[in-house]
Amino acid sequence: MYRQVRPWWMVAALTAAAGLHTAAFGQAPAQPDRPSANRAPVWNPELMMDIYVRALTRQYNLSPDQEEYTRKLLTKRVKEFLKDHETDLRTLMFEMLEFQQRRQLPPSETAKQWSEMGKPIFRDARKAILEGNKEWHEILNESQRKRHDADMEMLEKQFKIMEERLDRWGKGDIQPADFTPAGSRQGQIGEPWTDAKPEDTWEMYVRMFSVRYGLDASQKETAQSVLRECRDRANAYREKHKAEFEEIAAKMKELRESRSKEETTKESLQAAQKSLEQLRDRKKELEKPIAEGIFNEFKQRLEQIPTKEQKAAFEQKEKARLESLRERMREDQGGRKATEPAEGKSQPPATAPAAAR
Repeated sequence: MYRQVRPWWMVAALTAAAGLHTAAFGQAPAQPDRPSANRAPVWNPELMMDIYVRALTRQYNLSPDQEEYTRKLLTKRVKEFLKDHETDLRTLMFEMLEFQQRRQLPPSETAKQWSEMGKPIFRDARKAILEGNKEWHEILNESQRKRHDADMEMLEKQFKIMEERLDRWGKGDIQPADFTPAGSRQGQIGEPWTDAKPEDTWEMYVRMFSVRYGLDASQKETAQSVLRECRDRANAYREKHKAEFEEIAAKMKELRESRSKEETTKESLQAAQKSLEQLRDRKKELEKPIAEGIFNEFKQRLEQIPTKEQKAAFEQKEKARLESLRERMREDQGGRKATEPAEGKSQPPATAPAAAR
């Protein structure tokens, strides 16, 4: 189970606590648990950190002193990181797990929102992970350092994959393989992943909206009433166009089944993929009155629920958050400039460990 944990030791400090290795960046564990749709995911940073420390102790054969140092370092960095990102991390984790449990691909707009929310988290996580690894590297013996250097090379590759994935999500492109480990058949098109209906995301939107503005019980009930009414309208539209939706679904199912046959060739797989993309485009066009028309009205009606004071409080909080992100970006840029070699001078050979490079 912990085979994939080892290259991610410092991700434990920031992502084990936040669930990012399984959710926010789509990196699933080797044998992902499949909880029932009725079981809510558990947010327990302390437990997850303990699991990772124990795994690292076994894999690196840490001494008791090294294990204790690791535990303290993890705890310190997790707390620091979650001060800025815990709310967004929890939102991302729970949303992604809901889609994963239902085996549904979210609409493109949801993928874009995940990308927007995930990029600043990833940037700060990457910085903290590398800094933490540099610090941790110093307490290791020679044999442990060799293993750690190799792990850091793998980690850099994972960072690259994450960056590319977030960029792709920013364009609304999300795939089943994003939720499953590399090499797993779950990521193939023949598996029973379905495209989520636009209205499947509206309840999540209400939850995020409620947290954003700090809605009270009465306001939350009003929001739920708006949600029910708009869902009813979406269901009515689907019933009116039932034959068209069923035709698209049947053709998509047929294509998925054809992909699972052993005699399938590379050319036929590519043709099936292209046909599936065309069917998704057709379905998306058919759903426009729901995804755009009803949803835009849904958002407008929700915006009427918060008071002026609640909106002002959110705007102030968002302004402070954005300024904090800008400040960290300025610090990052200043740090990079300070470490750049002067023009015309050769750069000394790199002697820092892989974690710091």
